Amino acid sequence: MNKVRKRLCGLGVLALMAVSGCAVNPRNDIDFYESAYTRNKPVVAPVRSVSNFNEALACMDKLLADSGRGPTLVTSKAIPDASGRLFVGTKDMVVTALHAMSRTSNAFRFVDFELNQLSQDSVQGMTNWAMSKGYVQLQMPRIYVSGSISFMDQNIRSERQGAGLATPLFDFGMSRDKNSSVFGMDLHLGDFATRTLIQGIASANEIVVANAGMGMDAGGRINKTGVQFNLGAEVSQGVGPAVRSLVDLGMIELIGKWAQLPYWQCLALDSNHPEYTAQMLAWWEKMTAEQRVLFFQNSLNRQGYFGGPQDGKPSLALEKSILAYQTDENLIETSRVNFETYARFMKKLVAFDEAGNLTQIGWPVAGKPHGKSRPELIVRLNKDDRVYYPGEALNWTFSTTQRAYVYCYYEDSAGVVSQVYPNMFQNLQPVAGNKAIVIPDQTLEKNFLITLNRPGVETLLCAASPKQLASSFPLALKTKPLLPMQYVENMADIQRAFSMFESEEADVQVLRWTVLGGN
Repeated sequence: MNKVRKRLCGLGVLALMAVSGCAVNPRNDIDFYESAYTRNKPVVAPVRSVSNFNEALACMDKLLADSGRGPTLVTSKAIPDASGRLFVGTKDMVVTALHAMSRTSNAFRFVDFELNQLSQDSVQGMTNWAMSKGYVQLQMPRIYVSGSISFMDQNIRSERQGAGLATPLFDFGMSRDKNSSVFGMDLHLGDFATRTLIQGIASANEIVVANAGMGMDAGGRINKTGVQFNLGAEVSQGVGPAVRSLVDLGMIELIGKWAQLPYWQCLALDSNHPEYTAQMLAWWEKMTAEQRVLFFQNSLNRQGYFGGPQDGKPSLALEKSILAYQTDENLIETSRVNFETYARFMKKLVAFDEAGNLTQIGWPVAGKPHGKSRPELIVRLNKDDRVYYPGEALNWTFSTTQRAYVYCYYEDSAGVVSQVYPNMFQNLQPVAGNKAIVIPDQTLEKNFLITLNRPGVETLLCAASPKQLASSFPLALKTKPLLPMQYVENMADIQRAFSMFESEEADVQVLRWTVLGGN
C-alpha cells in the first residue's frame, strides 16, 4: 500500500511540474485569438425578410396606384401578444406591410408617435420638446391599426412513435414525434378623428406552426467491451415568419376593405401557396453552380437586363445585370447568384395547375427582344380630380417598372416651361424601378415648392428611358432646372423634342389640370 501511495505522489509531482512548465500565456496563441474575428462572422448572407404574401403586397400596391388614392396618414397601436408566448415586434411588421403597399402608389405615410412613457425613446423625447417649443407640428393620422395576437394553443395535436430491438450482441432503438401549435391574430382599422373602429373592416386569421423530431440509439457488446451511439434531429418552424404571414394577410384584408379594392385577386396569386417556396428551394438545390449561372443569364436576357453570352460562366457584366434587377425588384443588392433572386425569376415561369402541382409556363412574352425594354412610367397628381384653387400646392408622384432615367417638365398657366426633374434638390439618376418618387418632396430638408396662383390650364410632361438621353437633347432643352426655359415656347416643343427618340426608348406621359379663379 505504501508503494502505491509513493507512486501516486510521484505521478502527482510530475503532473504538477508539467502544468507549471506549460504556464498559460495568451500572447503565445495570437493566431488562435485573431481567428475569432473570422469565426464570429455569419456563415450565410442575409436575405430580405419575406412571407408567403410578398407578391400579394406588391399586387395591393398596384391596385392602390391604379385607384389613384393619394397619401393617407396612418398610425398603429401596439399589437400585444395576449398569449404571452410570442416575443416578436408585431407593430413593426404592420409598418413594413404598409410600406410594401406604398412602394409605387405612395398610398400611406406612417405617423410615428408614441404616448406610452415606457416605450418612448430619445427621438420621441426630442419630439415632445420640439412640440412644446412650437418647432414641430404633429400631423393627425386619418386611420389607425388596432389588434393583438389573440391566442396560442400549444401541442394541439401530437404523435409519438418508437421501437427497439435487443439481442445478446447489440441493442437498437428508434423514435419519432411530431406536434403542432396554433395561434391567431385579430386586426381592426379605426377612424382616428372619432377613435371608433370602422364597422365591417376587421381581420381574424390563424396559422399552424409545426415541429418534428427523430432519434436513434444503438449499442453493441463483445465480451466486456461495449460501444454506444445516438443520433437525433429536430425541425421547428419559427414563429417570427408565421406572425409576419398573419400580419401581411391581415393588412391586405384591412386595406382592401377600407379602400374598396378587389384585394382577393392578390390573395389568389400562386406565390401565396405554402408549398411555393419549398418547391422552388428543392429545384434550386438540384442545380449545379454552372446551371444556376446559365439560368440567371437566360432569365436576365429575356427581361432585357443582360446582353452577354449565355455560357454558364460568371462575369462582371452579369454581376451588374443582377444588381440592376435586384434593385428594381426590391431585393437585397448583392450582385450575386442567390436563391432569393432565383425565386423572383421563377414567379414568371411557373404556376399551379388544376391538380395543385407546380408546372412550367414559360416566359409571358415569347420572342421578346434581347435588348433593354422600355420602362413603363406611371405619374399621379396629388389631386385626383385635377382641379386646384389659388394658393394650393402642387406635387406629383412617379414610378417606373424598371430602372430608368426620368425627366419632368412643368408649364404653368402663363405658358412658362421649366425642367423640374432632375433638379438641384432631387437629382437621382437612374431611378430604381418600382419606387415612388414625390416631386417636390417636402420631407426633404431643402427643396422647392410649386404654389398655384394664376387661373388657367397647366401641364406636366414626364418621360422615362432605359438609357441616358440628356446628352442627345437639342440645345433648347439644355438649361438649368427650375428656371424658365428661354428657347422653349410651350410644352409642345418638349413633346416634339422627345418624339425624335424611338418609341422603345422613352415612355412619355402628359398630364393637364385646371387652376380655378378665386372667389
